[in-house]
Amino acid sequence: MKAHFPGRAYCLVADLTVIDVSVSDEQAKMLATLGLAASIVYAHCVIEDSRGRFLSGDWVKSSYGVSFTPGCLFETQNTVYVLMRGGRRLGADLEFILSLR
Repeated sequence: MKAHFPGRAYCLVADLTVIDVSVSDEQAKMLATLGLAASIVYAHCVIEDSRGRFLSGDWVKSSYGVSFTPGCLFETQNTVYVLMRGGRRLGADLEFILSLR
């Protein structure tokens, strides 16, 4: 992990969903200019967080992604999420995303 993403925080997660957020064309263009995609990871179970931000067993909701390797990695500007098990993918609107806790 450290060899491929030196200096980057990583978070091992399970029981997760990659969510493609429904955004307007204008919002999608704005995100693209920032190098972001309208997708996030929501995980019910943190296994390990390299910077100790989350405890084992906590849930986590990421910020927008910058890259995604299905079944393997989801990268945001700050963190590389290692997708361990129980993954699925779905679409949702922004209001739903904001309600996740």
